Amino acid sequence: DNGVGGPACEIVFIMLRSMVHDARDVRMRSKSEKSGSKGSNSIPTPSTPDNELFMPGFEPQLKLGHGDVMIPTTTRDAFVSTNLDYVLRSLCITQLVICGQLIDQSVESTMRHAADLGYRVSAVHDACAASCGEHHAGCIDRLTAWGRVISTQQILEELMAIGATRQTMGGEIRGGKGGLNVGDRIHRVSRQQRNKERRDSW
Repeated sequence: DNGVGGPACEIVFIMLRSMVHDARDVRMRSKSEKSGSKGSNSIPTPSTPDNELFMPGFEPQLKLGHGDVMIPTTTRDAFVSTNLDYVLRSLCITQLVICGQLIDQSVESTMRHAADLGYRVSAVHDACAASCGEHHAGCIDRLTAWGRVISTQQILEELMAIGATRQTMGGEIRGGKGGLNVGDRIHRVSRQQRNKERRDSW
């Protein structure tokens, strides 16, 4: 519970996206790294369609329930180029559960920064993708220095326990009607990330 009458869990989407259409707010090094060639730019911009930013079935729910939070970033560390810390503290959030890609880049750098800021952090290892299995395994060992590295099943069990407590107190974990709960959505991204890694290994 966030203590202010809101949902037990907030869903925050952090996605790579420039603030202006020509991406002039992004450092040139980041542009060339993302595109693979100096001088070109493949970083998503405000005009990039949502279906190119998010996996099918895992788009932010902005109109259902309390609504998800969307924060664009231009750096791997989500705290560096955004007001993420301000948003989380405004929502009275003290514990983070991180999933996404790439685990050895954006996930790792964001998790390290969050831990240094005093958040309790967990990374869901089977809901995070990497460019290869070796990078994924190596990163998991490093992340244990900054927080918990847990499985989708573990976080689902914890969320269900929170939900049971909330129901006893007359609340709910969904944070509003008409949307997938947090557990459903982590389970979905976990399945999709595993399928992606299998395809990449082929």
